[in-house]
Amino acid sequence: MFKVFFRYRALAFSREIALLSQHLKQLLGMLFAVLYTALPGIVLLVFLGLGKIIKAEGGSVNQLWIAWCFLAVQTIFFYALQQAILNIEQRCFQLSIACSRWWMWLADCRNLLFTHVFLWCSVFLLLTMSSTQLSQNTHFMIFTALQLGLGFLSLYRMQQTVLFCLVSATLILALPYLTPLIMMLSWVTVFIGCIFIPTFNWQKEFKVNTLVGFWFSFYSRHYQILFWRLASGVVVTAGMLVLASEREDFTYLAAYFSCFIFLLLITTLHIEVAKITAQFRAFFHSLNKSKTFNYSRIFKSVMVYFILLVVIATIFTQWWLAVGVGLVAIFCFYIAEKKPERLALVWMCFLVGGLFI
Repeated sequence: MFKVFFRYRALAFSREIALLSQHLKQLLGMLFAVLYTALPGIVLLVFLGLGKIIKAEGGSVNQLWIAWCFLAVQTIFFYALQQAILNIEQRCFQLSIACSRWWMWLADCRNLLFTHVFLWCSVFLLLTMSSTQLSQNTHFMIFTALQLGLGFLSLYRMQQTVLFCLVSATLILALPYLTPLIMMLSWVTVFIGCIFIPTFNWQKEFKVNTLVGFWFSFYSRHYQILFWRLASGVVVTAGMLVLASEREDFTYLAAYFSCFIFLLLITTLHIEVAKITAQFRAFFHSLNKSKTFNYSRIFKSVMVYFILLVVIATIFTQWWLAVGVGLVAIFCFYIAEKKPERLALVWMCFLVGGLFI
């Protein structure tokens, strides 16, 4: 029976991963193929980033920010794979065929370890170190343990994982003079504290008698589509800030990629919101507010992106870049509204073309 249960979880996991890949292909189109071919380069960047955590030339602050970016990216990664790893849709069915909850936990562990590429990269680097190097990089061993622990926390208690990321980032900002070892130990303390924090329900009922109330109610119930995009954008921007602090000549490129990553995230959010809210069009049409509803949906997306664009321009002091990307953004939002299937191609053309200007 144990083998049958594990075989079922393996089949369910592979099926969920296939569905997720298909969804990404539909969402990103040609861009998905480009990212797939760039996979070796992404793996190389992961190892370079981990190498910076071991020994950072830009100082301990950059070292800590790179470590935080890895943990934040890992959180987003497992947020996307949570349903596949746990097989959430069939969780009750699993209880009926598993003789013990330990079976389910062991299957969860296997799926987690199978997908935890960041952990395996860190373990590989640890295995290549000598005993002397290991004693000099105790903070990296603690970081590897945090990767594993935070992976499990991401599966079962995502709210606490997000809280950990927020508190750990605050510690870097408030106590930049701490050594990497002391900071890692403080992160372990925060992690242990997050384990004992109960899950809370922050969703509230909003009166849907205005468009503002409707959008508040909508995003309180569909916060997932907003959370992972903003989190991804923040992580990318933080990584670009680290790059700009180490290489001032890369400041323009760091701001450039931050602007375009946020543009892709917000325009795809606009497309996804349009699909979800299609069921409400008849309701607003009956109230003679269909045009107002569409305008509010478009205005909301454009306004959010331009606010983020101003923030990025302020951080990197690249105002002329913000003006140029702003014009590109208007055209991309038009494509996202009228021909969403071509958005990925248009975005990539502007991204690559802008590098040669």
